[in-house]
Amino acid sequence: RIVGLHMGLYCIMYSAVRFFTETLRSDERMQIGVFSISQTISIALMIFGVDMAVWSIKRNKRAEQ
Repeated sequence: RIVGLHMGLYCIMYSAVRFFTETLRSDERMQIGVFSISQTISIALMIFGVDMAVWSIKRNKRAEQ
């Protein structure tokens, strides 16, 4: 069992779906560059999810040694 991996994967998948959904909405009220606020948050959540998944895998490998 790898602690934190499921949460990291959930963050990655949720942010990918949310980013795509926000692309379909084409809401132009709040923009940061070419992305909407929600897409920017999705990108940040994706980075966090990848970081959490990598961290949990590395932590698990160290625990096994």
